Amino acid sequence: MSADILAADDDESIREMIQISLSEEFDVETAEDGEKAWNYLEENSDSPPEAVVLDVMMPEIDGFSVLDRMREQGKTQDIPVLMLTSRSREEDIVRAHL
Repeated sequence: MSADILAADDDESIREMIQISLSEEFDVETAEDGEKAWNYLEENSDSPPEAVVLDVMMPEIDGFSVLDRMREQGKTQDIPVLMLTSRSREEDIVRAHL
């Protein structure tokens, strides 16, 4: 059975904060990079998470690339995604909304 929420961030303290903050109400799975997040989504394609939290800047595969892949797949294209970033460029904000 897959988690209710998948949270991917390369910063361990951020992953722990998300896990602790949400674990009373949700089953939370974490991933330390975009590749592991995408692998989790593929492995759990029959029961995907209800929501995904993605850091924009991660090693292996960045958050935008994971989001792009999700939007191309039928089983993940409608999952709500929350993007985390310290970047504030308007083009990054617009890209996250598409």
